[in-house]
Amino acid sequence: MRESELSRLIESRVEGLHQLGPDGTILWASQDQLRLLGYRSDEFVGHDASKFYVPPERFGELWQKVMLNEDVDDFQALLRCKDGSVKRVVIHLIGLWQGEQFLSARCFIRDVSDFMKMADELDLRLCQIQNAELRKNEFLAMLAHELNNPLSAVLHSITTAQVDETHREQALNIARRQAEHLARIVNDLLEVGRATQGSISLRKQSVFIRSIVEQVVEEGDWLLKSGRRQLTVSISPAAETAQIFADPLRMRQVITNLLHNAAQFTPADGSIKVVVDCTDDQVMLRVVDSGIGIAPDTLPHVFDLFMQAEHPVSSLSGGLGIGLTLVKRLIDLHGGSVEARSAGLGMGCEFAICLPALPRATTFVQSPERTTQTLASLRVLIVEDNDDAAEALRLLMELFGHVATVVANGPAAIDAVQNREYNAALVDIGLPGIDGYEVARQIRRLPNAGTIVLAALTGYGQDTDKRRAIAAGFDEHLTKPVTLERLQAFLSRVD
Repeated sequence: MRESELSRLIESRVEGLHQLGPDGTILWASQDQLRLLGYRSDEFVGHDASKFYVPPERFGELWQKVMLNEDVDDFQALLRCKDGSVKRVVIHLIGLWQGEQFLSARCFIRDVSDFMKMADELDLRLCQIQNAELRKNEFLAMLAHELNNPLSAVLHSITTAQVDETHREQALNIARRQAEHLARIVNDLLEVGRATQGSISLRKQSVFIRSIVEQVVEEGDWLLKSGRRQLTVSISPAAETAQIFADPLRMRQVITNLLHNAAQFTPADGSIKVVVDCTDDQVMLRVVDSGIGIAPDTLPHVFDLFMQAEHPVSSLSGGLGIGLTLVKRLIDLHGGSVEARSAGLGMGCEFAICLPALPRATTFVQSPERTTQTLASLRVLIVEDNDDAAEALRLLMELFGHVATVVANGPAAIDAVQNREYNAALVDIGLPGIDGYEVARQIRRLPNAGTIVLAALTGYGQDTDKRRAIAAGFDEHLTKPVTLERLQAFLSRVD
């Protein structure tokens, strides 16, 4: 090849090219090579090539192959640029020999920095997908375990209640607790989904942190007593009147989840402490237990979704690994922080929450005392295609002193309202044929349906579901499973 042709070939290439002498000195470099690394010709040509390799020993590995007259294709290396950055390159080297004498080498350089970065990101993403798939499979197995355990307890307790009158109350108490546990699992799944999607809306108000803690401890008393765990609550004088701007329901949910977590991993006869303190601008709440603790390598991941550390079998079910994730998301939404601490396995653990405190008020408005209202007998229509669910609701209505009628589909519900006056209707959304939304719309068009109070019964509880129910003509949206208190509150608004 003539020299002029070689020059045109070199200058037309988009990849770098340089020539090395027998001692590894750079004899010549193309303009593309210089532009690639950012050097002037005098800063690159005439220098030992190892100076530009990271580490320099990498050039020694390349040069050894050259001296052995080996083919060098796709040799990966890092080259240092003038600005201090590093380029990832692939080198194709051709050695020129005259007999046994080595003359020089031509190094063709291809910059693969962007490609390798993409490859690294792809590898990382594939690893994340594999880990997510593993976590998903572990979660599904854990979900089956966590659902089957309380379901078995419910079924066994019901059987005991049916055949053994002497243990009926004890068996029904077990069934109730396990049913509440099942409801909590389902609610946690729904809530963490909403939190992950950013669809949780907070109803904030000024609230005493002391009253929230007291309510949670009172409601969760059975859980702690069931394992004979000792619970102590310490509220500092400064925190007695401390207020936060928060959603009371969500804050009770946070503290309840922390207490459930502590009870889960604290053996019988262990201790759990709730400590509340306050400064001028912060409220601090700590839940401290004497349980199995957290390993140092697990501690940074305790708030990760579906995270479940290896642990001995506890006295309660292990949970789904979503309760702490929900705690973190809810505290973040309130503008606070939560931290997990543990000295290691067997050393117990502590969860510390910090929330902004409201400025001290000169006077405090006490919450009105709760009053018990005796409800007049109501005519209630139950629209539910699940026979057991419908019968359970009917029995509850009769227990409250109301008269209940059950229908299993939308057309029957519309006919019932046309032919008789009802004070209230509980309408399942997932009905066969026409759904509950259409049932509500058609009932609202009836001339005698002006005073009926409609409640939507559904397992979907997001804000969009509630708005859709109200738009269809419902007065209330009740998310399954509906608690006794929630049902009574709905009936109390019916004339």
